[in-house]
Amino acid sequence: MRTALISDIHSNYIALRSVLEDIESQDIEQIFCLGDLVGYAPCPDIIFPLIHDQKIQTLMGNYDEAVAFDKEDCGCGYADETCELMGNISFEWTLKHTSQKNKEWMKDLPKEIRLNIDGKKILMVHGSPENLSGRIEPNISDEKLNEVMEKADADILCCGHTHWPFHKIVEEKHVINPGSVGRPRIGSPQANYAVVDLQRGCNVRFRFIDYDYESFAKEIETSNMPENNFAEVLRTGYWKF
Repeated sequence: MRTALISDIHSNYIALRSVLEDIESQDIEQIFCLGDLVGYAPCPDIIFPLIHDQKIQTLMGNYDEAVAFDKEDCGCGYADETCELMGNISFEWTLKHTSQKNKEWMKDLPKEIRLNIDGKKILMVHGSPENLSGRIEPNISDEKLNEVMEKADADILCCGHTHWPFHKIVEEKHVINPGSVGRPRIGSPQANYAVVDLQRGCNVRFRFIDYDYESFAKEIETSNMPENNFAEVLRTGYWKF
């Protein structure tokens, strides 16, 4: 079973369109989205028809939950005051500009997807098995990873949230993060996602997709959003929590 894992779109419909076009060329049977559809851009509602048209199985991310249920913040846990200020600008805007119809749809998204394919137990979440905002970093220790996988009761764990693409294997247990479609954090503006072939022992390939990020950056800059650094983040592919 060849699957595409996408995550952390964050309202970037231009990047999502380019990723979906690339997926069409990869002989993919199914697409899974690990959450965080909205945030950090002027028009969050444009994302939803693209998700629906492709019948993408979609998980709830921490941002999706916060917007759907009108929470006080996105639960992102920012690193410093500047990041928190930018985060608040994004969240308040997204709350006001996501339709009630799409908020209601996000309320019903699952927080996990479990599959069993060829005897392999697969768990998909947004952050960690215990928390939508949990972070599983690329430098997680083998010992900690074993603890996570034992609690998750999974052979393969697919997660997002950190925007760092990686594939780590410990004692035949796999953790896969496909990175971010719409707000990359790899020092490059390219959108990223993962192709996972479960019929070949969990073979993982990361795809880094060029798209017209400059058009989307200018769209942010010419919108009525309060002053922010979101366009620069897109151009550099770098940001901190």
